[in-house]
Amino acid sequence: MPLLDEPRLLVREYARRFGRHAYDLHDSISGALVGTAREPRLSLVAWLLKVAGFRSLAPFFIELRDQRGELVGTLSRQLAPLRRTVTVRDRTRRSIGSVRLSSGLLRPSCVVVDRRGHRVASTDGDWSTWTIRLIGPDGVVIARITRQWAGPRAEWMAGQHYHSVEFSSSVTDAERRLLCVAASLCADAAYHCYSSSRRRVSI
Repeated sequence: MPLLDEPRLLVREYARRFGRHAYDLHDSISGALVGTAREPRLSLVAWLLKVAGFRSLAPFFIELRDQRGELVGTLSRQLAPLRRTVTVRDRTRRSIGSVRLSSGLLRPSCVVVDRRGHRVASTDGDWSTWTIRLIGPDGVVIARITRQWAGPRAEWMAGQHYHSVEFSSSVTDAERRLLCVAASLCADAAYHCYSSSRRRVSI
């Protein structure tokens, strides 16, 4: 089954080697690997910013690939101190929208917009337990992002988090599903910071 046709994905984070983002995507029922999300390279500027503790300012480029290694989409952010916007592109490198990150007084948030700038969804839910919903402009939930227990070694020693992305049956097009997966990766980065009580988005 193609990666974006899965009704529910389990996203497993790897320890960030040299600060790079790395995730495996699995079928939530069989556990089979169905895709990966990797940052293939890390620029010197990004590495210096992360080492200095300014991860939220660092640029990045993440490739989402299926189990055959075929490109499904990309997530990228330029060096922009005042804007935390992640651009999402499809397999042809065409922009399909973006995820806009913000750090509120009590919790971070993500707003997903399409290529025309129209809101697709925004996050809502309990960030302390990481039970997050992506709610469309009509108030209907289009996806649920839920933290999964990774085990004591991964959680406490390596600081790794697992989460699942469950799509609503009404979300059938690949573009919106890709935007939802992108939002889940951004939410995971936001949770890393929220759980450490720093209260700012860090990705």
